[in-house]
Amino acid sequence: MTARLRWIGLLLWLCLQCAGYAQGLSIVSLGQGEQETMLRQNIRMVAEKVAPGGAAWGPQEAADAIAQGQGIEIRMKGVPYRSDLPHWGVVRLRHDARETDWVVYYRLATLENVQAFARQEGGTWEPLQALHLQRSFLSGYHYPSFALSMRGQASYEIALRVQTRAPIRMPVLVAPAYRFYDQHRGDLVQAGIALAVPLVVLLYLAALLPSRLDLGLRWFIALIALESIGAMWVSGHGHVLLPFLSREHWPIIGRLAYMAMAVVGWLHVERFVGRHRLPAALRMAAWLTVVLIAVSGLLEILRLVNTRDVFTYALMLFPFIAMCACLLGRSKGVPYAGIYAAVWGAFILAALISVLGLLGIAAVTGWNVYYAQSSVAAILFGLVAVGHVRERERVIQAERLKAQQLNDTLAIRQRFFAATNHDLQQPVHSLGIYLDLARTRLGQLAQPDSRLTEFLSDAKASYTGVAQFLDVLLDMARLDAGLLKPKPRNLPLEPLLERLGREYQLIAGRAGLELRRLPTEAVVFSDPHLLERIVRNLLANAVRYTQSGGVLIAVRSRQGQWRLDVFDTGPGLTPQDQEQLFSPFHSLSKSPREEQSGMGLGLYIVKALSQRLGHTVELKSQMGRGSRFSIGMQAADEGA
Repeated sequence: MTARLRWIGLLLWLCLQCAGYAQGLSIVSLGQGEQETMLRQNIRMVAEKVAPGGAAWGPQEAADAIAQGQGIEIRMKGVPYRSDLPHWGVVRLRHDARETDWVVYYRLATLENVQAFARQEGGTWEPLQALHLQRSFLSGYHYPSFALSMRGQASYEIALRVQTRAPIRMPVLVAPAYRFYDQHRGDLVQAGIALAVPLVVLLYLAALLPSRLDLGLRWFIALIALESIGAMWVSGHGHVLLPFLSREHWPIIGRLAYMAMAVVGWLHVERFVGRHRLPAALRMAAWLTVVLIAVSGLLEILRLVNTRDVFTYALMLFPFIAMCACLLGRSKGVPYAGIYAAVWGAFILAALISVLGLLGIAAVTGWNVYYAQSSVAAILFGLVAVGHVRERERVIQAERLKAQQLNDTLAIRQRFFAATNHDLQQPVHSLGIYLDLARTRLGQLAQPDSRLTEFLSDAKASYTGVAQFLDVLLDMARLDAGLLKPKPRNLPLEPLLERLGREYQLIAGRAGLELRRLPTEAVVFSDPHLLERIVRNLLANAVRYTQSGGVLIAVRSRQGQWRLDVFDTGPGLTPQDQEQLFSPFHSLSKSPREEQSGMGLGLYIVKALSQRLGHTVELKSQMGRGSRFSIGMQAADEGA
């Protein structure tokens, strides 16, 4: 009899268990302790499938669907379960503790849409008060949470409606209210510290920014700011600390922050390490990852395709590539590259934890570790920024000191050479006089030596070349040393051009050329000596390089200014020669009447003197037809 009763009892227990499983629910006993309890294993989940035009489900429809065997198994491993449909999770609770105030919350800070309902066994479903709604500063909660009152020794059913593009794993917990509030306050303090540390670093770098604008501090400030915004999104404290932004806005803000951080981050890595030090394959992989982050983030923001997995995994890959680039830079001696690599290494850990939390793989998402990473990253970024600034300042100071020493040396040499003008020109001038006297005395002899006459002619030619070379060098030295001080005044051009025209008519005539000059009444504001040097150089070049035809000097009025033109019928200039013609030591092909080409300084001096006088220089040339060099000069002040 006793054995039969045992078997009957066992069969009844099995029937009750089968009935319970058939209903899809089992009772979760919270026990005597007042601790936090994870309900994931006991929740039965069902998808809300509403016919076109039908009303949305309520908690009773979800419970009935589960009782009818339409429940979906929650997969803890493998490919995460996703669906754009609303899903319901139903669980039965009973507790034996004295605590009556409890909190039910969904441990996924980035969840945008969740509702909760409860009923006592046999009662009606009532919506639970949402605690995560932001009503004032620091009043909300980062997890979607709901207040629940339960009497002891009573059974309750809890139903949660979830709609999210994240994996649906129902990480639902229930905890005594006082314990939940204490934990929330602790999390809030940690979040405040995690944000205060980057804020202090940002304020310090911002204070350095005005005096260090050219040393890359803006990149560090942008990276720390973007990383802090992303941390606020992933942690779920963004809408708590910034109440004017709702929870629904933070997925967009956070993704945009991480997308911008990827772009700014890699640009800064290339700038910090040196683009030339990075292999092309690494740079290509980095940019492909950046593009992947940007495209997947944009698709998710626009809700065109569910790309959360692609976005999160790309965010894990990016800091790994950046860390490899920094380690490569460290191996090549880039200062502070090792610390910079540690920053991106910390991002890898945080990204891994974030992915585990977002995908629901980890029961505990580990936001405390993420907060620590955020603070550590900001501090390391700050250390690298300060070290980077000091290193750049040291290099710049060394370069400035070296340049100053070089400039001082050149200035001493230039001033010395410019100051020896008289000492150099006097013996050369005397040499020319002696050569002229020797040629005159030789011509007075009854029987002059022909070879001696040839020697004196060669000596005179050599003297002329040395004298011209010396004049050019002295002009350059005085220009570079700043010893040529223009003394402009109202200057009639006709006397100057008449004198130079007579002089160069003789030179052009010996070369078989015709030099013509159009009379002018122009009066300009210029230095007579420096302007004479400019015109001499232009006329000398025109006569030297013109093989046939002639040279024309004309002055014309153009837009309130006077323009002095020197035309020639020479071979013309190629576009390449025109671009470099006024550069120092740029010499054209040698003149047909000279054995060697010029030194390439005449037109450079023309350009330098014109700039010193405030004149403009213009060149127009056509191959085979000649060239025109023009000097634009200010008209004289009639009241002066």
